[in-house]
Amino acid sequence: MEKVERLESALYDRGVDIVRQCYQGLKGYYRSYPDGYTFMAISPGLTLAEQTSVTYHEAGHYCTMQEPGQESRNESRADRWAAKKLVPVQSLIDALMNGRRNLYDVAEHIGVSENFLYKTLDIYQKAHGDYLGHGEWTVWFRPLMVHNYMTDKVYPAE
Repeated sequence: MEKVERLESALYDRGVDIVRQCYQGLKGYYRSYPDGYTFMAISPGLTLAEQTSVTYHEAGHYCTMQEPGQESRNESRADRWAAKKLVPVQSLIDALMNGRRNLYDVAEHIGVSENFLYKTLDIYQKAHGDYLGHGEWTVWFRPLMVHNYMTDKVYPAE
C-alpha cells in the first residue's frame, strides 16, 4: 500500500471525507466545518508523487488543527508537518547513499514531487541553518549533500 493510501485510510477512519476533484482550481483543499464535517479535495490529474505531497500537506491542516484567521501560519504549519512525515532527514541520507545525484532523483526515490522536496529543504534550512547533524552524518541542505564523519565519505560522490 502506498504512503498516500495509508494516510487516506487513517483520515477516513477519523471521519475525514476525501474527494478526487479539482476544487476552486487548486491541487488540494482542506475544510473543517463547525458541525464537525471535514473534507479534503485532491485534484485527480496529479502524478502519484504530487498526489502524495498534496495529500500530506492537506492532512497537515487536519493534524495541526487549523486556526481561523491564521491562513499563512496554517500553511506553514501544514507544510512542516508534511515535510517531517514524508521526508525525514534519514530519507535524504538514504537517497544520496543509493546513488541519487540530483534533487529530481532524490524526490523520485522518496516518492514526493520535486517542488515538495525544495519546500522541505527550505523548511529544514530555516529550522536548522545550512546543515544538520544526524547521527554520524552531516546533512547540507543547499546544495543537498551528506558527509559521514566515521568513514569520511561524501554523497553524492564527486
